[in-house]
Amino acid sequence: MTAALRYRLFLISSALLYMGPLVAGLAGIGWQMIAEFTVIFMLWLVVMRPAMWPTNAAGWRSGNAIAKFLIWVAIQAAIVSFCFAIGRGIGGTMGALPPLPDWVPPLMSLLAVPLSRICWNPSLAQPEMAGFVDRATLELNEKAAAANAGPAEDRRLAESAQARAEQDAMPWVKRLAALPEATREQDLMTLIAAALQDAPPLALLEAMSKAIDTPGPSPSLRRAYVMAATDTDIAGKVLGQGLLSRAFDLAGEDAARLKLFAERCTRLLRQRHMALMDTPQVARMADVAARHPTAAPAIRALINQMGHISDA
Repeated sequence: MTAALRYRLFLISSALLYMGPLVAGLAGIGWQMIAEFTVIFMLWLVVMRPAMWPTNAAGWRSGNAIAKFLIWVAIQAAIVSFCFAIGRGIGGTMGALPPLPDWVPPLMSLLAVPLSRICWNPSLAQPEMAGFVDRATLELNEKAAAANAGPAEDRRLAESAQARAEQDAMPWVKRLAALPEATREQDLMTLIAAALQDAPPLALLEAMSKAIDTPGPSPSLRRAYVMAATDTDIAGKVLGQGLLSRAFDLAGEDAARLKLFAERCTRLLRQRHMALMDTPQVARMADVAARHPTAAPAIRALINQMGHISDA
């Protein structure tokens, strides 16, 4: 099965997840089902994004893991409530609520879990799968907007805005990749700020990530990604995408980049506590710190900052 076909099938199966609460609202089923749908949405998130979660019981007992989990529960509950409210609004506009057994909408959302997993295996690491779930979510949101837009906007909204934005970002990505790794941080951020005039933050970071995954050296681009992902303004616009964890991975085994990530991420968390949801797992960071003594103090300071937020 080709990547394009998997992507289309994934879109169709994932649409069931959102259709469940929407249909429940449309049918006038009670708001008490929001909790039930939130559990299903979290199940989908755990199955489709296993890298976000601890892999053992000890990891789940940490304050950071619990805080991150609760933040995601709140986000999923908000999404469910939004879908439910849209369904209620459509039902009110129709003036009649279709009769529907209470078990049908949850079943629709629950079916999305195995169907999405069949279409996409999150354990695969091929470059073609990078950003798969995020791109699918963006396209689902575009199609939902198109369904509520006027006919004149249908063609424009049907196109992939994310793909276009990433293309706009590519000239800037090439300029960043061509810079010496010793380029000053201020100069890097100036170029990143210029790039954001042509492409939104998520598109720029996705384009950078894909360029890094292609063969060939890209130390300066890795450093630029770390700086962009830990920038306070940029991070505030891409919360929930796991980009801080991705930045930690892209720092690789380079002690200077690891130290840069830890110091900037610590400052970021002091200003935006919600960014905790996107941070790497503590166990991973501690393991890396043990291998890089020069970066270890900065990494430990980051872990302590994460703990302060979790305990607050």
